[in-house]
Amino acid sequence: MIGLKCCSMKVQRLYLGPYRWRMTVFYDTAPEDCDTILKCLADIGCERRKLGRAEENLRRGVRNTGLTFSNRQDRESIVVLSESSSEAEFANTWFHEVFHAAVHIAEADGLGCNGEPVAYIGGYIAMRMQPQASLFMCSKCHRYEMQEN
Repeated sequence: MIGLKCCSMKVQRLYLGPYRWRMTVFYDTAPEDCDTILKCLADIGCERRKLGRAEENLRRGVRNTGLTFSNRQDRESIVVLSESSSEAEFANTWFHEVFHAAVHIAEADGLGCNGEPVAYIGGYIAMRMQPQASLFMCSKCHRYEMQEN
């Protein structure tokens, strides 16, 4: 099977001021990034059971996947976006994980998990992530190379 292989992991740290929330985003992750990501998840209080599931998913190295974990009490999230097979697949995974993060923030603020508040939070997160995320939606900025799987 032919897949696509990209560059090495990138990290973006954000402070979402209106929500008093910290976010660390890992882009273009591969199995060799697992230990670094697991340490960050543990550092923000990810429970052992969830760490085990995250490790399993990260070590499998499946493209076009992601995960989001949030510590609502400490108002911090980790977002992980695996290697993507195309710009469109990156966008799909990105939007999916942004939605999870937006729901976590809304729930922490007692806003519920649907409707306009979540949409606005998600839009704000996407705007803050955009400078880095846009590099993965531009074939001139981010090179996708063919690789045998």
